[in-house]
Amino acid sequence: MADLPEPLTPTDCDLTGYRWMPLDVIRVIDSDTFGISTGDEFKTAFRLWAKSWQQVPAASLPDDDRVLAHLAGLSENLTKWKKVREVALRGFIKCSDGRLYHPVIAEKAIEAMGKREEHAEREENEQSRQQRYRERRKEMFEMLRAHGIVVPMKTKMEELERLVASLPASPSVTSDTQSVTQSVTGETPGDVTANASATPQPRDSHGYDMDMDIDKDKKSKPKGTNTRLGDSEAACVRATPGQLSAAMRKHGISSQPGDPRIVAASNAGMTVETITAASLEAQAKKPNESIKPGYVLAIANAWHAEASAPQPTPTRQPPAAHRMNSDEQRRAISDANGAAWLAQSQPSDPNVIDMET
Repeated sequence: MADLPEPLTPTDCDLTGYRWMPLDVIRVIDSDTFGISTGDEFKTAFRLWAKSWQQVPAASLPDDDRVLAHLAGLSENLTKWKKVREVALRGFIKCSDGRLYHPVIAEKAIEAMGKREEHAEREENEQSRQQRYRERRKEMFEMLRAHGIVVPMKTKMEELERLVASLPASPSVTSDTQSVTQSVTGETPGDVTANASATPQPRDSHGYDMDMDIDKDKKSKPKGTNTRLGDSEAACVRATPGQLSAAMRKHGISSQPGDPRIVAASNAGMTVETITAASLEAQAKKPNESIKPGYVLAIANAWHAEASAPQPTPTRQPPAAHRMNSDEQRRAISDANGAAWLAQSQPSDPNVIDMET
């Protein structure tokens, strides 16, 4: 087979499953095969063209007469196959791999192979794009849920992007406030009571840990500043309704970001730290009861109002009079009596014996 031409299509030219085959109708009806073939011959030729399209390599047929008869649909009628064989195989040439190739079909097969590769690449890119799209949607749903915002799964991408863009930027926090922030934005590692002291810590009238405020003052506040809860609120970024709602749910208190009371608290500048502390206070006051969000908000609003109230300016008290001892008192009385006698005005004093003139 050294003198035979190389195969007209590459060995990996696989169009199986590619059901569409291009047909140049002008080229077909002007061909010699169309002009000289009978109806049965042309029908068999066309069938073999189609069968070669599904072979590997495409545009080829095996050089086996019995297999060719089977592909032509005439394996049960070999007499008819032999009659139509010559015209039906017109245009096929034998190549060095021992198979029969049709030049025109090979040309179309190579074109289709390129288009199929482009299609496969587009499909792969589309799948990758859809995968990235799904991953992005999943990420945005998780971001919204982390802020207490739950939206339907059918929400459009544009609406998700708008909601995510409206989320507040995460403020930088100090090590003192990270433990509180983690209760909203992440999991708090370990048991929150594992390191609790057996001795009750001093608390103010609201149950707030006074030692914690003192530690904060030492670390982050200049000398002379007030350690009220409102001061820490002023230093924090206002929380969204979703964040306030999430802070309550972290402590088992059912709440929704759409609650008008929570929205009002957010607009008033309420912080996550205040809501967290109020939730703990509410649970401490009603340990065996179901806590409603309104009760938590009432505590938080009371704290917020108290912290926002102007502090009275202390008035300066006059210095206390010096308290004289008994000797100083006697000298003072004696001096006063002497001065009065010299002025001819002697007051009556039962403790002093008047001098005779």
